[in-house]
Amino acid sequence: MKLQISIIFSLIAVLAVGKVAIAQNVNNPDDPRHSELRAVLVDLQKAINKKDIATVKSYLDPNVNVVYQNGEVADGVNAVESFYKRMLTGENPVLKDYSVVITVDKLSEFYGINTAVSYGGTMDSISYLGGKKITLPSRWTAALYKENGKWKIISLQFGVNVFDNPLLSAAKNSIVYFTIGGVILGLIVGMMVGKSRRKKRIA
Repeated sequence: MKLQISIIFSLIAVLAVGKVAIAQNVNNPDDPRHSELRAVLVDLQKAINKKDIATVKSYLDPNVNVVYQNGEVADGVNAVESFYKRMLTGENPVLKDYSVVITVDKLSEFYGINTAVSYGGTMDSISYLGGKKITLPSRWTAALYKENGKWKIISLQFGVNVFDNPLLSAAKNSIVYFTIGGVILGLIVGMMVGKSRRKKRIA
């Protein structure tokens, strides 16, 4: 019985020390894992802006889940590549060009040794085929794990401000323009009808 109690207390002590060590790593800016993750961010940004999908894929887990700004979900690395090609490099792409600047809000939070959660913002420069260009601020959150010495993204989610963004502003402007245009057209038609009626009375 004494032996069992001793073992239990030993396990509790080990777990307590482990939790303290993890907490220290989370709050330690000199943890080398932070430098590793910053290198991942820099490399990913370069790859995205160079349209180097092969390098982007090298940082994704085969079963990665990505939620894009338009709400579309890519489930798996092949789905991510398909989304990229449909948007930029396919036969009838949606976009003419795309580039991004990625920022982080704070140091990544580590869970154990090989799992990290990071979040921050992006500034997306988007060029449409019709010539329109916008700069869209987004938010992102990513979960990563380290396997064989390399960090892989297992989940990535983007979000935009649905109440204030360039696309919404453009839509609002379009409504204003169409409204003004409708009023002007209505006045012109009204004047033409009135003129036609006056001619009929004279005749």
